[in-house]
Amino acid sequence: MLLSLLIPGLLIVGIGVIFVLFAQKAKDNAQLPHPSELSSTSRALTRPLRQAVENLEATLRAQSKSESAKLLGPQVLPAARKILEEALRMALARDQMTDVIRRLESQGLDPSNPLDVVDRIDRSISEATQTVDQMTLRVAQSVAQQSVGDLVLPGTENLDELIQRLEHVGQAFDEVHQTVEETTRNE
Repeated sequence: MLLSLLIPGLLIVGIGVIFVLFAQKAKDNAQLPHPSELSSTSRALTRPLRQAVENLEATLRAQSKSESAKLLGPQVLPAARKILEEALRMALARDQMTDVIRRLESQGLDPSNPLDVVDRIDRSISEATQTVDQMTLRVAQSVAQQSVGDLVLPGTENLDELIQRLEHVGQAFDEVHQTVEETTRNE
C-alpha cells in the first residue's frame, strides 16, 4: 500500500524537477539578446564573432572523426560559445551606453566615461573574434598534423593560452558590465 503511493509521488516529483530544469534553461536562453534587439552598429560589431564561432563549429563538425577534434572540441567550443553570449550581452549594454552618451551630449555634459565603456566593449569583442579565429586555425592545424599537445606556430599561442585569452575577455566583459550598471544607475 505504501509502495503504491510512493511510486506515483516520486514520479510526480521527478517530472517537476525536469520541468524546473527545462524552465531554467529556457530562462537562461531568454536572457540573451536577439540580434534584432541590437543596433545596426552592434550587430555589425558582433557579426564577425558570430561567424568565427560558426566557423569553429563547422571545422569541428567536418573533422568529427579525428582524434584531435574529439579532444579539442569539448575544450574550445564551450569557451567560444560562452564568449559569444557575453559579447551579445555587452553589445546590448553598448547600445544603452550610446543612448546615455546622446543624452549627456544633448544636455551639454561630458560623455567621456560612457565613451570609454563603449571603446572597451568594442576592443573586447574584437579581441574575442581574433582569439576564436586563432582557435579555429589551431584546431584545423592540429587535425591536419594529428597532434594536440605542442601545436604552436611561430609567434602564436597554443590552445590553452587562447582559451585563457577568451577567459580574460570574459573577465573584461564582467568589468564593463559593472561599469555599465554603475553608469546607468547614476543617470
